[in-house]
Amino acid sequence: MAAIHDLLNQITDPKLRERITREWEAATRHKKFGLVFEQHLPEVVPIYSAKPRKGDLVAKRSGSLNETWRVRRIEGGTAHLMKPRQAGDKESAGERMTLPVAELVVVKQFGDPIFPTLTPMDAVQNGPADAPWHTLIEADNYHALQLLEYLYAGKVDCIYIDPPYNSGARDWKYNNDFVDRADSWRHSKWLSMMQKRLQLAKRLLKPLTGVLIVTIDENELFNLGVLLSECFPEYLRQMVTIVINPKGTGKANFARVEEQAIYCFPNVEGGVAQGISLDHAADEEGNESEEDVDEEVTIDASDRSHLNPVFAHLWEKRHARRRGSESSYRHQRWNQFYPIYIDESAGKVVRTGPSIPLGQEPDFSLDPDGLKPIWPIDHDGNHRCWRFVSPKMQELIDSERVVLGKFNKKKKTWTINIWERKPNKTKVKTVWWDTLHDAGTHGTTLLHKVLNKRGIFAFPKSVYAVRDSLLPIIGDRKDALIVDFFAGSGTTLNAVTLINDIDQGNRRCLLVTNNEVSAKEAAALSNDGFDPGHVKWERHGVCRSVTWPRTKFTVLGKRDDGSELSGEFLTGRLVEKEKRRTYRHAAFVSPSDLIVEAGLQGAAAKKAHRAAHKKKLALVAMIEALPQSSVTLGCRFIVSEDHTASVLFEPDAAAEWLEALEDKDHISDFYIVAGDEKQFKALKAQVDDLLGPLIVQDEEKRPMSAGFPANVAYFKLDFLDKDRVELGAAFREILPLLWMKSGAIGPSPTLPEGPLPDVFVPESSPFAVLLNETRVTAFREALLAREALRHVYVVTDAEEAFRAISGELRIALIARNPDVEFVQLYRDYLVNFTINTRAEDAAAGIGGVA
Repeated sequence: MAAIHDLLNQITDPKLRERITREWEAATRHKKFGLVFEQHLPEVVPIYSAKPRKGDLVAKRSGSLNETWRVRRIEGGTAHLMKPRQAGDKESAGERMTLPVAELVVVKQFGDPIFPTLTPMDAVQNGPADAPWHTLIEADNYHALQLLEYLYAGKVDCIYIDPPYNSGARDWKYNNDFVDRADSWRHSKWLSMMQKRLQLAKRLLKPLTGVLIVTIDENELFNLGVLLSECFPEYLRQMVTIVINPKGTGKANFARVEEQAIYCFPNVEGGVAQGISLDHAADEEGNESEEDVDEEVTIDASDRSHLNPVFAHLWEKRHARRRGSESSYRHQRWNQFYPIYIDESAGKVVRTGPSIPLGQEPDFSLDPDGLKPIWPIDHDGNHRCWRFVSPKMQELIDSERVVLGKFNKKKKTWTINIWERKPNKTKVKTVWWDTLHDAGTHGTTLLHKVLNKRGIFAFPKSVYAVRDSLLPIIGDRKDALIVDFFAGSGTTLNAVTLINDIDQGNRRCLLVTNNEVSAKEAAALSNDGFDPGHVKWERHGVCRSVTWPRTKFTVLGKRDDGSELSGEFLTGRLVEKEKRRTYRHAAFVSPSDLIVEAGLQGAAAKKAHRAAHKKKLALVAMIEALPQSSVTLGCRFIVSEDHTASVLFEPDAAAEWLEALEDKDHISDFYIVAGDEKQFKALKAQVDDLLGPLIVQDEEKRPMSAGFPANVAYFKLDFLDKDRVELGAAFREILPLLWMKSGAIGPSPTLPEGPLPDVFVPESSPFAVLLNETRVTAFREALLAREALRHVYVVTDAEEAFRAISGELRIALIARNPDVEFVQLYRDYLVNFTINTRAEDAAAGIGGVA
């Protein structure tokens, strides 16, 4: 684009330049650059539970949902239909026909106003009744997202979705038709489908802390990346690679082992993702290398608690020189290149000197007080820099935070360390290789254990991969709201219950999934004479056969038939356990083979030492936990700070060996060369008495049969007639929405059949409803003792009456309920779903790319 404008500016005739510029702008005004895909026909969703009425959009149950008709009138069991006007089909507009009502299904077109309700399907309560309830909504996720915008706009902490990967495996539908590899528009349809939902989903996220996570594989990875950059341009995007199939897929060329999770973070200072506990970090996190990168940290020089033995375990020594390659060299931070003077005889760091200009060579001579200068120069002679400028380092020296480390005899210099508080978390890396993320073992096999059925759902996620994906976002948010609108087998809710179990949190998960049957099952059911909407068809849908049973069974710890779940969940909590140390008698080696006979001299002694040394090397070569370099000429045993194995070569050196083992609690494996079994057992007993059992950290397991202290409500999304809402005849149907809007706390309240009450104040939920505006006084009295109310709903058609009533109630309630919101029913509901059908929700993409 910049090139064409440069060329336009080279036109010398101003009138011609202006005219060509206008023409260019007109030609490109509707041209989309970047990701280009087809808009496609508007998506429609069938509503099998709705009875066709005048004005409804319908389709033939046995036909394509793309061929729709408008109901003109219904006489008896016959519907009189007219073809609506559709883009590109002007000829058939106005065509009329009649069909039996039983052969029709009501359809909702994306972009049409909807008035949703939630029909209770089931519920499971295994936790405190007044705790927040998780929810499962059986629905097309587009309409569910429209509902969720009304309920939770700007209130969701994390959206985690695992959309169909569009591999061509006929595992997802567009307009009720399976999309397979033969569909030349499958990528375009997928992008169109995703864009509409991402636009709605974005409105749910908390503005400063809400995060979107999308998992994907190679089929749509690059398309999704560009789509996210268009839908979330102001967000930071970062990709994590997760190894989910260590064996690899059987594809041509390479065996793919991974999938990707793309995170969209609000662009805020300091970031949003939290580190993970060092207890759960990979082993290599603790091994600091020469090129480890320092975190930018703030040091409180006045903190001297490292000197208190009570708090000593909270501190560790870190190298005083900066590490890493990005900002640790002298030319990058020249003012942090200065001498630190030490008193070698006292073994003490005394003071800092001034930094020196670039180009000036450091002075290694003693100062007038006999103090030795230590410069930040590495073992290769590179000029590096200290972690802090000279004045800050002096503050730390004065606080006794800077200490001498080891003396390098070869270099004849000292290491300088700084006492720092141990970090309890570390940043999450972007490549995850963990056996717990194996989708086979902890996804497919786990689901089979829960449902006691095989092959019922293809490629469920590892519950631990989902858990670990969520933890950096919600790990420190105990009351977080998590949404998954591609819920599939329900792994996300299972992962949230695991996270809540770690810290007894009240995180709430909201799942949305349709109730589609697989292509194979659909064909079989059709052959048996069943259509979508029939109870036997719906029974095989993913929500009713997988998502809800999995949710229910894992919460209760048992199936509907009473059989308990077998197996265990890993809880994420580390516990200390005693573990027996292992002892091995190296009986295949005689002590005499490793001991050099006393009195040997000269060549004979050298030969004997070499022979013994060779046999010791051979023995250590069989010990995985010890390198052969730990065997030195003439050594009688091996005890190392750095390794978990120890060897006693000569039984005569047992006393010296046992002395060296004192406080070496990390050693778990012992290899003992002894003359006989009796001597071996005696030495083993002495080590046991000296060190005792090994204390190890292990991840605590939770029996699946124990379930989880959680509550879940299962709803089906249906649609209301606007007239019924306006007449106040649909309060019972709207009641679950009011419950969810107020936090889904306590069981979802219900009302018996009969006249509606004047006031409705459920005891276990933080909301109340005034249905008769003349009963304000009684309503106010009923609420005076309530605390932590979130919403008060006032049913009135008059705006002025609503303002007066809410004002009066606010004065009475604000002291005990500072965060209460007042909502006008049914106006709030009707206006939201009438005007909240935006053009960008119904259309996505411009142009066309197959």
